[in-house]
Amino acid sequence: MDLMAGLKLIAKYKLPHPDWQFVRRGNELKNLNKASAPVGWTVRTVAVQGAPFKDIYVNRLIKSKVAVTVDQFQRKLRGRGWLAVYPSWNWCKCGTLLIETRQVVIEAVKGEINDLTRRGRVDSRYIFKKGKLVLAVGDKKLLTKKDLEQIKKPIKVLPRGSYYLEWVITTNHKFIFYYANGLAAEGRVLLDKYSGQ
Repeated sequence: MDLMAGLKLIAKYKLPHPDWQFVRRGNELKNLNKASAPVGWTVRTVAVQGAPFKDIYVNRLIKSKVAVTVDQFQRKLRGRGWLAVYPSWNWCKCGTLLIETRQVVIEAVKGEINDLTRRGRVDSRYIFKKGKLVLAVGDKKLLTKKDLEQIKKPIKVLPRGSYYLEWVITTNHKFIFYYANGLAAEGRVLLDKYSGQ
């Protein structure tokens, strides 16, 4: 599953997410002038056709530079890329949700971090087996009961399988999922993160 397929999966199953557009050129953007972006816009690669994936992104971009940035990124991708454009936020909490057949793992961090899979310390971790909490470590007050219920929603709605999702709670209390992938694709990264622990 590429990043674009992951974002479409989030949207298909009506999980809370930013209002994103998938475009190849800046002139394909629709209704950007009417849309709200609390701290700017994110533009990022979500798929590259016929070439290796190249992760190019920018956050908190001002509206007047979004279309130009899409076209600049497309030149770097030699016309083969699909880009997502969506609002950026400041985060007060963020983390990951790992769903697999034997267990569900939720990790959380105070504040903001880019790519918790590859870097950063975890402030709290929850492990659920057969729907029951079996382990909670770290700051147990970081996530409320409501937070945990929102984070676990994909377990009930996604088709059977193994998934890795990233979520945020913004400083204005908006909850969103902004990344999803199959667990197999994330496996190597997760192994690198936890090797030696």
